[in-house]
Amino acid sequence: MKEYIIDLFGDITNWGYSRNYIKYYLDQAGKNPVRLRVTSFGGNVNEAIAISKLLEEHGDVTVEFIGFNASAVTWMAFGAKRIVAYEDTLWLAHKSSVAVSFYGAFNADSIEEKIKELQNKKQMAEALDLIIAKKYADYTGKTIEEIFGLMGESKWLTAHEAKDWGFVNEVLPGKMNKNSSAATNLFEAMGLPPVPEVKTDNTKEDTLVNRIVDGIKGIFKNEDTNHDKIINTVMNKEFLSVNKVLNIEGFEVADNKVTLTVEQMKIINTALTNAGQEIDQADNKYNGLLAKIDGLSDVVKNAADEDAKIEAIRDIVNKIPASVVNDNNGGNGNRTFNDVAVDPINRFDEE
Repeated sequence: MKEYIIDLFGDITNWGYSRNYIKYYLDQAGKNPVRLRVTSFGGNVNEAIAISKLLEEHGDVTVEFIGFNASAVTWMAFGAKRIVAYEDTLWLAHKSSVAVSFYGAFNADSIEEKIKELQNKKQMAEALDLIIAKKYADYTGKTIEEIFGLMGESKWLTAHEAKDWGFVNEVLPGKMNKNSSAATNLFEAMGLPPVPEVKTDNTKEDTLVNRIVDGIKGIFKNEDTNHDKIINTVMNKEFLSVNKVLNIEGFEVADNKVTLTVEQMKIINTALTNAGQEIDQADNKYNGLLAKIDGLSDVVKNAADEDAKIEAIRDIVNKIPASVVNDNNGGNGNRTFNDVAVDPINRFDEE
């Protein structure tokens, strides 16, 4: 079967790279094997736990680490069938962080309250650390003490070091196809000397890393090289949503980097905050409406999903006659929604 590719290139959040994002693409993949390509500094712990479970349930997912990977994504990958990393990957495990924000002047009583709050925060962080450390230990066979020591160092591991610890199953060499001109084109675009061809022998492996290092060394051997040649500034207009938020045409990209001002960061932060609030408001409104609908009847409440609830309501409404003259109980003949909507299974008084 053809391998299905999913990319997770960024932080794990509630609305971006979330459990729903991963579930959607896993559903699209069906029973096909999946390769989840990841480069991420981590993110939301709860979302990462859910994603790990989704990978486990699929049963045939390979996580492929690219570039820098840290925090939640490192153990999120444990739900996969196999974990691989390229040789130039860096991998980081660290102790968890919780938000702490105190500002102002406090009297003795207020300070005591803040101390208690900090103690609660500390206990929360310790609980998270224990959960995460156990995940690392269960997967690698290392002791909790060894894992805590590594997390306390907050040390970036190379791909080979991550494999030695047992976090990665295989390290992928950066071997290049000599018939491909992609790397050469990239170096030319950056103003660098062409990537040299390295002959494979018993002393030096023909890998991407070795060839790039040799290419960079060539810069310093060339007396005619100047900085203006290395730095290539272009205008990038592809980030349409960000451009719209900042009311700009595009970003100047120099050396594959974009520089933002503090004011621009404030604008982006405000936009993200407002978007998050709108999402929360929409969720609250939806949940409130759903609660009101469920309150109509047990039949509606117990329906499997929204479509089933609508069908249940439609069935109940169809049972309500416009008017009924003198029923068997001697009533006035007017039946309401609640009369019809009661779950007959729970109407023991009519048995």
